[in-house]
Amino acid sequence: MKKQTLLTSLTSAILSMATVGGIHAQDAPATVIGLKDAFAGSFLIGTAGDLRGYSRAELENIRTHYNVITPENCMKPQPTHPSEDTYNFETPDALVK
Repeated sequence: MKKQTLLTSLTSAILSMATVGGIHAQDAPATVIGLKDAFAGSFLIGTAGDLRGYSRAELENIRTHYNVITPENCMKPQPTHPSEDTYNFETPDALVK
């Protein structure tokens, strides 16, 4: 149990430094191992996002550290199924791409 708590605390601290602290891919050394790679085989590292005009640094951060993305709003019912027999998957498809 202590090992699990320590791992969770360490992961939270690393995520805070990498995302909230403003470490950008261009500032980091070339030998940075992404969180997704550091924990490969143990569990997936995820983030939530939408298509909102990310900067290059933000996109690189996402590519480097995360292997799962959860859509924030673009896959909610209203934007994807606005009326009967009408579907719009343009934005969700773009997010997946």
